[in-house]
Amino acid sequence: MQAELKAMEDMGVWEVVPRPENTNVISSKWVYKLKRDANGEISRFKARLVARGFTQVFGTDYLDTYAPVTRLETIRLLFALAVENDWEIRQIDVKTAYLNGDLDEEIFMEPPKGYNIPEGHVLRLKKALYGLKQAGRQWYKRLRDAVAKFDLKPLANDPHTYVAHKVVDGIKRTIILPVYVDDLFPIGDKVLCDEFEHWVSAYFDVTITGDASLFLGIRVIRDRTANPPSFIRKQ
Repeated sequence: MQAELKAMEDMGVWEVVPRPENTNVISSKWVYKLKRDANGEISRFKARLVARGFTQVFGTDYLDTYAPVTRLETIRLLFALAVENDWEIRQIDVKTAYLNGDLDEEIFMEPPKGYNIPEGHVLRLKKALYGLKQAGRQWYKRLRDAVAKFDLKPLANDPHTYVAHKVVDGIKRTIILPVYVDDLFPIGDKVLCDEFEHWVSAYFDVTITGDASLFLGIRVIRDRTANPPSFIRKQ
């Protein structure tokens, strides 16, 4: 919880202001979760502070809701292409992804348990805290603008999957980037996947997982010496 509150302060998620009159002030809560690795072992204990979005008022606290999610069929197709072309299948986790999104609306929130502020004051949110109705949409806008700088363009039939082609050492290389909320899956030629991992670290606080192994309850096992060299199975 202390680490989460420090992250909020470091990223400038809120500012302490006098409680406004005749204004909706939403509440918040703590959510606790055990993070596990591909073997099911506990890797860390996670405390996440979330806004109670159901206390928001439509038209005042939010207008549009949205979250970037690549279709599972697209990911399965890309895995098949990776097998055929011997591409990399990487995984990147964006830490506190939603906090990268700026808010368009003025939203006030009660302080969470364990966070003391002067009496008669509340928190004015400046970033898209988890749980807000518009948090996913604001994160998607930030991510879309960022990956465009890497020349990644959305696919027409799946706009949460991006593709870029670059000529490296006289050879046309490809990288495809499916996005599932805060998980990024660079798939393509090794030289571009390496370049993207280095590049994205300058824009966001990320965890570079390396080869994809576990996401959405799906375990990925790959053997490049076998035929076929890759398969997916449900846990």
